[in-house]
Amino acid sequence: MDENDLKIIEIRVKNLMLSKQLIVQTLTVIIGGIIGLWFTPSIFKWPLTIFGLMFSIVLIKNFQDINTEINGYLYGKRRK
Repeated sequence: MDENDLKIIEIRVKNLMLSKQLIVQTLTVIIGGIIGLWFTPSIFKWPLTIFGLMFSIVLIKNFQDINTEINGYLYGKRRK
């Protein structure tokens, strides 16, 4: 590996870390919205809750994929 490859990996890891932070923040807002939804007398409570839970599952899966990729870069098992 030359210096350019190391720079590219460094930038990629920084971008992955920023994506990871954004996912955690979004997940926090969505979970708070789902909890807050249960305090409102709305007819859309169930559909919005199910949609929020599905979206949360997708974000958690994305978070795990990013975490695996970061670990791959840090511990030498690169993943494309």
